[in-house]
Amino acid sequence: DEALDVELIGDALRHAGVEPILRCVDDEPSFRSALALKRPDAILADWTLPRFSGARALEIALQEAPEVPFLFVSGTIAEHTALEALHRGAVDYVFKNQLEKLASAVLRAMGEAREHRALATSEERYRRLFQTAKDGILILAADSGQILEANPYLGELLGCDPVSYTH
Repeated sequence: DEALDVELIGDALRHAGVEPILRCVDDEPSFRSALALKRPDAILADWTLPRFSGARALEIALQEAPEVPFLFVSGTIAEHTALEALHRGAVDYVFKNQLEKLASAVLRAMGEAREHRALATSEERYRRLFQTAKDGILILAADSGQILEANPYLGELLGCDPVSYTH
C-alpha cells in the first residue's frame, strides 16, 4: 500500500542474499496485466490496498497463475484472517514488522513450487509412457492381486477393452 513497503521488502530480500526484481501493482487491471506479461516466481501481496484487496488478488492468482506461490506481507492482517487465506490457497504470510522472516518464506515457497512442477512433469511423462508403450502393462494391487490399471496396448494384445478388466 506504500512505496516505502516495497523498498523495505526489497531490502529484506537482498539482505538475505536474494536479488529480487520487483513489480508493484495496486489495482486489478494492473495485476492481471502483470501476470499476463510475465509469470513471477512468487507473488507478495498486502492484505489491505487503497484500490484493491489482497483477498481479490489471491482469487485472481489462483485462477490465472495457480503454479505461482502467493504470500501475504501485511501489517493489518489478523492471524485468523491469515490462516483463512492459507486455507484459500496462499502459501504463507509474513507480518511487516517481521520482514527478517520474508526471505526464508519466499525461498521455501519457490522451492516447493519448483518441486511441485517437477513432480507434475514426471507424472505426465510416466502417464504418456504408460499410455503409448508397445508393451502390455498391468498394475496389480499387491495385497489382493486385483487389477488397478492396464495400458491400452494390453487391451490390443488380449483383444478386449482394458477398462473392462480394471478396478
